[in-house]
Amino acid sequence: MFSRLLALFIIVPLLELYFFATIGKIIGFPVTLLIIIVTAVIGASLTKREGLSVLSRMRAASSQGRLPHAEVTEGALILIAGALLLTPGFLTDIFGFSLLFPPTRALYSKKLGNYLKGKIKIVPGVTGSPPRNSPHSNSKHVDSSDMPKQSKEGEVVDVEVL
Repeated sequence: MFSRLLALFIIVPLLELYFFATIGKIIGFPVTLLIIIVTAVIGASLTKREGLSVLSRMRAASSQGRLPHAEVTEGALILIAGALLLTPGFLTDIFGFSLLFPPTRALYSKKLGNYLKGKIKIVPGVTGSPPRNSPHSNSKHVDSSDMPKQSKEGEVVDVEVL
């Protein structure tokens, strides 16, 4: 993974420099610089619009009682798009705009979801707290089998962690 990131951080800037020089030679340096500035401004505006749209859908999903996992993924992709669009370069702009365009963002989101499904292991019945034999555990294990399955509204349950 480290070698891939290292290659990415070396190859992409070199390609961007090549395209700067080539396009600058064809259309001139001032126009090339203007294109970079205009794409950054347009990209920032589109990023804000798409981000607010996803944030609105995230709030709606939460208010409906469902997990906004798709919206969170889209929000992360929009954040990456914004960073790419503010980075000067033609390749980063192309990739950034493709992340902002909803149909291609949906494809990226689906691919990312499939990739993460292979990387994340869900273990049923395990909470986020450390195991009781863990050196990070300061409390004793609480057996939830003798806890009531549902409490009545207004009922106060006093819990003490030992």
